[in-house]
Amino acid sequence: MRRLLLAALATALAGCPDSTTAPYAQLYAITAVPPGSVASIVTNRDDARFQVSLSVGVAIGARCSDYCPGTRTTCASMRVTSDDPGVLDVRSVYRGGRQPTESILVAKKVGTTTLVVDTACATEVYTVDVLPRP
Repeated sequence: MRRLLLAALATALAGCPDSTTAPYAQLYAITAVPPGSVASIVTNRDDARFQVSLSVGVAIGARCSDYCPGTRTTCASMRVTSDDPGVLDVRSVYRGGRQPTESILVAKKVGTTTLVVDTACATEVYTVDVLPRP
């Protein structure tokens, strides 16, 4: 029994950031890339690379997660905004009356803009490239 408890504790702690980790917010794709299109979200804190690439006309679902000191959450009080809604439109997804933790990113026209992910404890800025359809 003790061995089982230790294994469960080790598993639970393995995915937890240590107490020196700075707060962060991140997006990740939750829908598949449409055939013949580009749709990717890169979150790389080590290289400070936060990038979204989409083909024009593509819409993908994205979920937010964040880390606040002492807890990992699903983006309490999340707000995702595009600096140029003409290039990239953002729609929040509401489920069951809860605050949104998911968004739909819609690539409207070829261009570059920024996407701001703002949560209760962190803000992250992604560079967005909307590309012509291949």
